[in-house]
Amino acid sequence: MGKISLFSGQIVACDPFVSPSTEPFVNKVVPGEYPVIINIVHYLDDDDERIGAAMIKIKESKVVRWEMALKKGQDPSTLEDDEVFGYTVDSGVGCFMDYETAQRYKKIFQENPHFHEFILEEMKRNYTDTRDWADIQIEPSGNMITFSSGLGDGYYPSYWGYDDENDICCFVTDFGLYEED
Repeated sequence: MGKISLFSGQIVACDPFVSPSTEPFVNKVVPGEYPVIINIVHYLDDDDERIGAAMIKIKESKVVRWEMALKKGQDPSTLEDDEVFGYTVDSGVGCFMDYETAQRYKKIFQENPHFHEFILEEMKRNYTDTRDWADIQIEPSGNMITFSSGLGDGYYPSYWGYDDENDICCFVTDFGLYEED
């Protein structure tokens, strides 16, 4: 899919069209460029393909534990067993970007209400039946990776993956298409 530039090391995940958020997750990563990878779910009964998860790969190591990604003020102890913190998608599209890029994007979004049309055109370039994505440059520097969100609209949690050295090795949004083991 491409690499995401994380200048501040703070990740923002949101619906880029309906409610572009600039609020980052609390945990930070070392600033740098990281690959974004999508996992495709193949439905055998009707040849449908959907994006089941989107991941920022921070480090080449095996995940040994997962932790829900939280924003300032979110307390996981306040959640019921089946509840999660996440982000709302109302346009069928999610995205990842750096906190600094999110600040610039929010301004562009407010000043140019037709910018979303450009994003949609870019996503069409990578269209495969029922899913698409794009790497959108946000000037003067930075980028936003957009992607179809599973079966569309919903509320989706993100997680930090930690390795056996307790280092963050990935950031993942789960679009709820996997069965629990």
